[in-house]
Amino acid sequence: MQTTLPQDLRFTREIGNGGFSFIYLVESQSTKEKFAAKILRDQFPNAIEKLVREEEIHGAVSHHPNVVRSHGCNVVGGKQALVLEYITGGDLFDFTVRRHHLQEAEIMKVMAHLFQAVAFLHANNIVHR
Repeated sequence: MQTTLPQDLRFTREIGNGGFSFIYLVESQSTKEKFAAKILRDQFPNAIEKLVREEEIHGAVSHHPNVVRSHGCNVVGGKQALVLEYITGGDLFDFTVRRHHLQEAEIMKVMAHLFQAVAFLHANNIVHR
């Protein structure tokens, strides 16, 4: 899902990382709109091609309500980034830690959303790891 992004995105802070990439909170200086920017670690060959491929995959599934929306690839702070919807509140682990105890009905609702998203990805020949 390619959208018009502000051209004045600036890094705010790192909000996550993994074996392949760093995720930064970025903000438009003019509109104050926030996004998440995924930047592959420098040591990976063909990093730009990998980001473009991930953008293609996101573009095919971003319309599902339980899949993070992509705003395309863009240069942020001199680095090529996959710009994604910024969702507040942390991940599922953070959610459960904050709540300390979840009722069965809450767990069922969360798991139903999760399973719907994974089933949708699998139906589109995409494996989430």
